[in-house]
Amino acid sequence: MIADVGAVIWKEWREYLSGSTTGGRGRNPLVIIAVIVIFSLITPFQIGQAWFTTPLALLLSGLYFPMILVISVIADSFAGERERHTLETLLASRLSDTAILLGKIAAALIYGWAVAMVATLAGGLAANLSRNANGFHWYSTDFAVAIVCFSFLFSGFVAAAGSLVSMRSPSSRQAQQVLSIGIAVLIFGGVFGFQALAASTRLQIAQALSQYSLTTLAIGIALVLLLADVILTYVGYVSFQRTRLILD
Repeated sequence: MIADVGAVIWKEWREYLSGSTTGGRGRNPLVIIAVIVIFSLITPFQIGQAWFTTPLALLLSGLYFPMILVISVIADSFAGERERHTLETLLASRLSDTAILLGKIAAALIYGWAVAMVATLAGGLAANLSRNANGFHWYSTDFAVAIVCFSFLFSGFVAAAGSLVSMRSPSSRQAQQVLSIGIAVLIFGGVFGFQALAASTRLQIAQALSQYSLTTLAIGIALVLLLADVILTYVGYVSFQRTRLILD
């Protein structure tokens, strides 16, 4: 099983690097990597040593970068192969359904997480090269752990959700659009939904949350993300029907 999952991961990564995952109609992952690395240098350089304490570092490296990176490839995982007429060959191979699904999810997860980590390191170096940098600074242990964990878990969330969308999408472009809109609705819906609550209700929620430390809240959010990753992966496993995918 592990060897089969590894084989699928390696196959996906080769396609990422060759830029063939979008069939010439989407965004080349290599271009996206270059843009993110450049962006991860500019912003920290402008902010300077304050980069190591600002929530922006966590939002970019822990959430935004993984989301953009994973969406760029996971939408193609099944829909793109269906477009290129390679899905039938993959499903007819000796690889099990579980190996194919987990391999595609893991490939996108590791890809998004790894590039986000490179961006985090590059951002730290850029912040130290800023004019207003005073000596060498680096991420605190708690902050670094938060970036690593959230980046990994959110990459898994997008990868698992994206595989579900890609299974049922006729094209990778449509899968990208559906996935992007869905995650945007989830994020902004939560923000605007909170703002729509009565002021007294928001105050009660804020007071309830203030009873916990930031570490406790971060662990709670991480556990929720982990649970979501497991549930979505299981739903994908249950939904994976080889014959139906071939006929779609």
